[in-house]
Amino acid sequence: MSTSTNPALARFPQMPDWLQALTRLHLRTRSYPAGTTLRQQGEVDRSVLVLIEGRVKSASFDLDGREVVFGRHEPGDFVGDLDFDGQPSVAALVALEPGRCAVFTRVELEMSQALYPELRGHLLQQSQRTVRALQVQVARMALMSVQQRVYALLQDLALPAPGLPLQPLREQLRQSDMAARIGCTREMVGRAISTLIDEGRIARRERQIMLVNTERRPVVVRHALPV
Repeated sequence: MSTSTNPALARFPQMPDWLQALTRLHLRTRSYPAGTTLRQQGEVDRSVLVLIEGRVKSASFDLDGREVVFGRHEPGDFVGDLDFDGQPSVAALVALEPGRCAVFTRVELEMSQALYPELRGHLLQQSQRTVRALQVQVARMALMSVQQRVYALLQDLALPAPGLPLQPLREQLRQSDMAARIGCTREMVGRAISTLIDEGRIARRERQIMLVNTERRPVVVRHALPV
């Protein structure tokens, strides 16, 4: 992992102007390759990271290497313990692709909120999105079968394709990655995918999974969750 103090940060269209200005003003940045662990599980957070480039996942691991993914973070997200409560982190932060982030201490974050009033609302909205995503994840694990959870995840990834027979996915996940996101084993995901193909609800085209774009979908997938 390398540390950079280069103030010449490029513009990123997915980030609001005030946040781009904040990351340009904040000179302490870190660049890292894919697979880098930015925060260890069990580590006490001393700083907050603002993602500038690249996506990061939040996940917990056991001693056997099994993993559960709590969420994925995009450029513009603040990751780490925003409360600075001194408690060990439940999840590790792992880079999914080469990236760069700005590093903020608690004092720097508080000063930034004074300079950029939009920051407080941004953090609140991000926290609300995170809580809702975790609520959906817990509800699916408690109320859905593995097959239903796999199908719900594929629906989350599906791109709109009005009038077309198949819906492509914005990202093709490995079965092990799907298992980590829905809380089961890779073998269970494989069996669920085979069943969904046999039932005509998904299809494989050139090694890519696609959703069959039918108007009638199982009600349980969308409405078994809290709103």
